[in-house]
Parts: sequence; C-alpha cells; structure tokens
Amino acid sequence: MSTVSTMTLAPGGAGLWLKTQMPMLGKLNTVVCAWQEVAPSTEYPEGRRMVGFAAGSIRMSPAHLGGLKGGAVTHIYVRPDLRGTGVGEELYRALSSWFTSKEVTYLELEVLEANTGARTFWEKLGYRSDHLVMRRKPH
Repeated sequence: MSTVSTMTLAPGGAGLWLKTQMPMLGKLNTVVCAWQEVAPSTEYPEGRRMVGFAAGSIRMSPAHLGGLKGGAVTHIYVRPDLRGTGVGEELYRALSSWFTSKEVTYLELEVLEANTGARTFWEKLGYRSDHLVMRRKPH
C-alpha cells in the first residue's frame, strides 16, 4: 500500500457536512481520509485523490448497559475499484487508534443484514453481532 496514506481531514475539506461536524471534530468525532498519489492534472492538481474515508464518534451506552464510553464507527467508504486492496483496513486501523487515544471501552457499528460484503469485512476485523434492531413504519 505504498501509494495510499491516511490522514485526519483538514477543516473545510469536505463541504457543508463537515462544517456541521467541525465544532466537535477531534473531541467527540473524527474523520480519517485515504489518499492515493496520481499524476497531477486539472482534476487532481495536487497529485493525489481521495480514495476513501472513515468516520467515528464517541457515545455513551445506556445506563442499563453500564453507561460506558464507547466508540461508534459511523461511516467507512472505499472507492469500488480499490475495495479488497487493504484501504478499508488501513482506514479502520487509523480510526481505531483514535478511539484508543480517547480511552473508549468498546467499539460498535451498524451494518445492514443483507450487506454480506460489509458483514464479512467487519467479522474479519473481530466484530460479532450483539443485538437485533427491529423497525416498522408508524401507524
């Protein structure tokens, strides 16, 4: 993976969505990006393109589950042409390291039951199903 590196997203780097996150960025949540070196062009004047990102936030578990400080992996995305190359794992390691620095006691995430690719990815990283979420439409 010599052409891909990770770094924390700089302020103002992802538009409006990131602006809503900026007051807490680095305190209660973070975004890590993966960049790939490419030939400089009009599309990539700096000679790199973003190929993925991971985001996470700190949460407290409900009192009946101990009221523990935990980390939630809220987003992970890798360009389809780079999936299976280790970029996702590298992003996850960087995000996990941030959670460790914040002294969380557990990590959690949500994945759609039918998304077998994502489930396999997370299971390879040691995640196991913990509880079932049930939904329905309102009356």
